[in-house]
This record gives sequence, structure tokens and C-alpha cells, in this order.
Amino acid sequence: MKPCTVGIIGAQGHFGQSLCRRLGKAVNVVGSTDKSSNKVISEQSDVLIIAVRPDQVETVLKEIAPHLKPDARVVSFAARYPLSSIEKIVQRPSARGMGDPDGNLCAYLCGDGLSLQEIESLLPGLSRTKSMELRNDGEMNTYSVLLSHLLAVLQLEKLHRIDNAGEHLEFLAGAFSKFGRKVRVEEFRGYEFENTPEEALKEFATPGGITAKILVELQNRDTNPAEVYKKVMSSVFG
Repeated sequence: MKPCTVGIIGAQGHFGQSLCRRLGKAVNVVGSTDKSSNKVISEQSDVLIIAVRPDQVETVLKEIAPHLKPDARVVSFAARYPLSSIEKIVQRPSARGMGDPDGNLCAYLCGDGLSLQEIESLLPGLSRTKSMELRNDGEMNTYSVLLSHLLAVLQLEKLHRIDNAGEHLEFLAGAFSKFGRKVRVEEFRGYEFENTPEEALKEFATPGGITAKILVELQNRDTNPAEVYKKVMSSVFG
């Protein structure tokens, strides 16, 4: 089998760096250092990962589309930007993905011509647990908020800044299980993180992002988990 080259647009960011570390153990990875390298990376890549901010996705896709290999695959890890828009611009088999920087949990929404099995074979080692397969952009948006909620609670619990972490984790286990794979609180407790809780929260909570909004809601140490979820979903997705 021909070796696969995975290109990462946005490799200089926290999440992009984590993708480089994990994927680099199994495949050839080329990552952007700045936007001037996007064209060259697109020309080299069998799989192109988009790991930029949501407001940058459309500009990046339009920039790299003319330079993609005919049989390239595109996987976007940017929140909110819909799969149909990605496919329309790049005209290649595409998917949306979402996972935490340390590879504890991951999900994909696959477009036409691309399956979860193929993505996992092309991007090995991105998750320590079985990836979830989502059905539409709405589920991916829900998953994104739940994942941010989970990561915030786990770190705040370590810092003793939340009084009802167990209640939140029970709510989140039930919510994640609705995607088709039974998830238990014990699974969350076994997650591994490279950084200290303070460092992890700083990396997760990009200004204006979903995790930053979650943390605002969690300032009340015993806030209701369902209310946190509803408020952030409404704030981010309307």
C-alpha cells in the first residue's frame, strides 16, 4: 500500500500541534507553519486536515481547492462550518471531525464517498476510544458542545472549582450515549491529559470559542448541567 501523506492546515495551533504529534507516529505528516505554505501542503497531501478557526475555514478551503490532488480526502476539525459547504468548495470526498487534543474521544460526520472505516485507516491513532459516527451537522454541533462541556468539567474538578462534577458527568455520559455507543462516567475518569489542568483549560478555551462559553456558565459551582448545555447551544448555534 502506498504511504499516505497527511497535511494539516493550522498545524501551528494547539489542536494542530496535537494532531501532528499523534498522527506522526504512524503516517507522514506535513504541517503548515503559516498560510504561505498552504498551497504546497495541499499539493502534497493524500488527506488534508483543516484545523483552523471556524471563521477562517471558507477562505482556506477556497485557497487550497485548486491545488488538491484529484483523489485527495478533506477532513475539517473546525467547529460549526457545515459539511455540505466543505464538499461544495473542494469537490472531494470530505468529512467533519471533532475530538479533544489528547485523543480521548473523537467523532466524525462522513460525506459521500468517505466512510468512518476509511478515515480511521487514513488517520490512525487519533482516539484511544472507538470513534463515534454522526449522522448530520446538527449532531456534530451537539457533540462539539458536549465535548467542550466534558473537558471543562474534568479539568475544573481537578482544580476543585466545581461542586457537582459527578452530576455533570452523568448528564454527559447519557448525552454521548445517544450517538450509538454506550458511554459511562468511568470512561471519562480514565482519560489522559498531557498538560496540567490550568494549561489544558488555557488551550481548550480559545477566546469566543465553545469552551470559553462553557466556562462562563460553570462559574456557578453547582450549576445545572442541562441548563449549561442549553444556554451554550443557544448562544453558539441559535
